[in-house]
This record gives sequence, C-alpha cells and structure tokens, in this order.
Amino acid sequence: MPISTELATDRGRAALAALTALTVSNVVSNQRLPLVAHVPWSLGLTTGLVALARWAGCSFQELAMASDDLPRSTRAGAAGAGLVTVGYGLMAATGAGSHLFRDKRVTSLNRREAWWHLLVRIPISTVLAEEVAFRGVLPALFDSPGRRRWMPGAISSVLFGVWHVLPSWQGSRANGTDGRRGSARATLIDVAATTMAGGLLHFLRRRSGHLAAPGAVHLAANAVGFLAARQLVRR
Repeated sequence: MPISTELATDRGRAALAALTALTVSNVVSNQRLPLVAHVPWSLGLTTGLVALARWAGCSFQELAMASDDLPRSTRAGAAGAGLVTVGYGLMAATGAGSHLFRDKRVTSLNRREAWWHLLVRIPISTVLAEEVAFRGVLPALFDSPGRRRWMPGAISSVLFGVWHVLPSWQGSRANGTDGRRGSARATLIDVAATTMAGGLLHFLRRRSGHLAAPGAVHLAANAVGFLAARQLVRR
C-alpha cells in the first residue's frame, strides 16, 4: 500500500542503518568472527534488523512475516524445495555439474563439524539471517512513493549478490583457483549467480506473501549442495 513521505524518510534512514549493519556484519563474520560465534551474531543481526524495520513503520505483512500468509507460502516452499532437491540429487548422482559442488571448506570438515554446519549454521546463520535481511527487511525499507514496484526487490537482489563477494573470494582461494585474476573471475560468476538466485527468491516471496517459501528453497539449495559436496569426496 502507498506510504507517506514522512514514513518514507524514516524508512530511508532505517535502510541506511540496515545497510551499515549488514556491511559490518559481512566483514566481521567472514574475516574476524570465530566460527562458534556465528550463530549468536546472526541471531542478533536478524533481531536488530526486524526491530529497525518495525521502528520505521513496516508491518509484518510488508516484511513477509504475517501469519495469514504462512500456510500458502509453506506449500509453495515445500514444492520448490522438492524440485531443488531432485535437481541437485540428479546432478550429484550423474556427475553432471559436479564441479559446482566441490568445496574444500566442506570436504575438510570432520563428521561432527559437518553435522553442526548442516543442522545449525546453514539454517540459522545463512538461511534465516539472509532471508530476513534480503527478502524481508530491505525490500520493505526500500519501498517508497513513486518508486516502481519491482525496484525494491531488484535492489535487494543485487545487494544479495554483493553480500557474497567475500565468501566467494575466500572460497576460490581455498579451492586453489589460479591467481588473483582467476579468483576475481570466479567471484564475479558467483556474485552474478547469487544475484539471479536472489531475484528468484524474491519472486517466491512476492507470490507467496511470506518468507517461508524462499526460506525453504534457500535451505534446500544450501543443505543439499552441502551434502552433495560431502558425497563427492567419498567417490
């Protein structure tokens, strides 16, 4: 629904604060934060972003968190997650695109570490935090009078891609990509891919009205990809 100019000003300030918090979090979590602190850090960031958006006047419906939309979104998310699981499973089983799953940061983990990543870090520090930030809070804060309907989602999707610059760069170096130019090229490809993925996830958010649908698809992609990487190393 249309919002007033005064409310748009509050949202603009809140958006700047949210972007600052996300920038700091991205650097800290990728370069400074011990692994054991990732989950509480992500929960704190997520809570703070939601509180900031609520202060700026965003409703739970605008944040894609309204309970009325949850059942439909859950069904859509289950269908999307199923498709992702089947697609990734076929790729892993046949070896098609197997290079996409290879990641020494995953295969070097022992069994206990792997279970922690799969059951705790991926659902909370990755899926929950990123969905709330990039499909919930930022699109709501970027909405303003006179702005085209597609722009908040497009901006958030581009920022979702930028969010992956540091982890993509680190991943390319960890996996032995040749030279800075090779790492830069691999990072650029990852950023482009995550930007497009962000657009798809935002589409699911718009169509279903809730974060449950993009969250389920995001979780399936990351979790099944993680398992596929672990499976490939055993071959």
